[in-house]
Amino acid sequence: MVIESDRATLLMLLHRARKRKRALFRRPAITRERMDWLVRMGQLNERQFRRRYRMGKSSFQKLSRRIAPLVHGAIACDVQLSIALRFLSGAASCDVEDLHGVAETTARLSFERVLRSIDAAIPMHFDCEDELVLRKIAAGFAVRSEGVLTGIVGAVDGVHIRVRKPRQNGASYW
Repeated sequence: MVIESDRATLLMLLHRARKRKRALFRRPAITRERMDWLVRMGQLNERQFRRRYRMGKSSFQKLSRRIAPLVHGAIACDVQLSIALRFLSGAASCDVEDLHGVAETTARLSFERVLRSIDAAIPMHFDCEDELVLRKIAAGFAVRSEGVLTGIVGAVDGVHIRVRKPRQNGASYW
């Protein structure tokens, strides 16, 4: 049976042990320099920018202006959008954090803020029953694909599924 003084002593010893453990295993602080977005834009030509962000510079700027009133935080909207797009394009989280000069939590919060802002600023839904709307969307796909994609009203980017092509008519199988 533990009496109160023994209990207090045990609690004090546990507290000291935890403090020592934290001191021994304290992570070294990583100092990062916050990204200057205008410098970043100047460093990349259009091809390099598109490769990294999956959109051109002008599209990036349009999207940034559109979501800017909805994106909050201490970091500029352009930098937060850059964080989100780099994550979406498959970059490793540590690389995104180092490139933008932010901690893991800040990068994650920026990503979530941007996604919520895009969802609010650009509603991505349409009436599947309205044939006129569907034809307009399909025409947009056809124009952007130079006539390759016809009758398409939606697509998912970044999904790769390995399939076997059929033996017959394999060339037209996508």
